[in-house]
Amino acid sequence: MADFIWFLLVVLALAVASYQRTSLVTAVCIAGGVMILGTLFGDIGLLGWIVFLALTPVSYTHLTLPTKRIV
Repeated sequence: MADFIWFLLVVLALAVASYQRTSLVTAVCIAGGVMILGTLFGDIGLLGWIVFLALTPVSYTHLTLPTKRIV
């Protein structure tokens, strides 16, 4: 049950960051902060961090694909 509550807290943090239209880096940092709190309380383990790191999008703008301009 505690894992589900922490999952909801991460989703809630991402929803608030999305509503506030923060940058992707800020949203990932907020979700990471919730993950750190969950780890300190002993409810989030290694598997949670592996899933978080696997689902975290790449937030570097220089890695995005170039778009073609239609003139």
